[in-house]
Amino acid sequence: MEVIKNQIDDLNIELTIALKAEDYAEQERKRLAAYRRNADFKGFRKGMVPPTLVKKIYGEQALYEAINGVVSEQLDKFIKDNDLHILGEPIASESQKEQEWKDGNDFEFKFDLGLSPAIDIDVTKEDKIPHYKIEVTDKAKAAMKDSILRQYGQLEEGEAAGEEDYVVVDFKQGEKTVEGVYVAVDKVEGDARKNFLGAKVDAKFDINVNEAFTNETDRASMLKMKKEELAALDPVWNVTAYASSFSGIISQDTRKPIPSPTMNPHGRSTPYTSRNISILNEPPRSRHSSGFRANASTIISRSLRRANTSMVL
Repeated sequence: MEVIKNQIDDLNIELTIALKAEDYAEQERKRLAAYRRNADFKGFRKGMVPPTLVKKIYGEQALYEAINGVVSEQLDKFIKDNDLHILGEPIASESQKEQEWKDGNDFEFKFDLGLSPAIDIDVTKEDKIPHYKIEVTDKAKAAMKDSILRQYGQLEEGEAAGEEDYVVVDFKQGEKTVEGVYVAVDKVEGDARKNFLGAKVDAKFDINVNEAFTNETDRASMLKMKKEELAALDPVWNVTAYASSFSGIISQDTRKPIPSPTMNPHGRSTPYTSRNISILNEPPRSRHSSGFRANASTIISRSLRRANTSMVL
């Protein structure tokens, strides 16, 4: 195994990790053994499937997992041993060559590492730093409280859509139908908002989606199509409200997460996700970043896709 450092400049490193078959063979053997212990094939007792059959079925997956483990370990070791402070995470280098994912082959992975620049701040006793005393008004507190309750609120069925509610609708145009779209009433633009405001179950009306949703990214997501396809699209769609309005407000004593999925009156399951909500009042909650070793797995996954392999990831 070789780990080769190429210092591009003060803040950039290209790291090459070259593996030979013996470097990952033991890890591959262990993973195949684990697959065999749990393999449950018709005609064989559990754990007694012939190794050749296990390798035929799980060989590529075991090879990927073994190599991923070795590469992740070497990346982590290099960064710790050299006390590097990197920005973000290592990314697959543009100079990465395609790999032939075959057992026994040698493999070479190239990663770009961006380093944090050294910052030297000379602070003395004479330096003064301003201290700001921020007064939070009752109005600001109320707005923040309302925002938090709305973000973590539980959707409840209402009689008619209010200004701050959602309406669950189907969009239909000829034979094309987009089902289960959550529309935030206060984000609808122009005269189209009047149609959504006060909408009840089974309300039907036509809208020009170009005028009602001017943001192309939101409009494409709502209609479940690519942005490039919007230009050739007839902007007038028929809208049917099949579920009454929903409010995102919850009481102080009922802090329940937004349910997913919810079942609409037609019996269809409509998950409450950013994919089928046209526009949200609140940004999605942040995700916890995964550990470095998991990120290394993502890097190799990108490399696999770039190589157009048939590997099961």
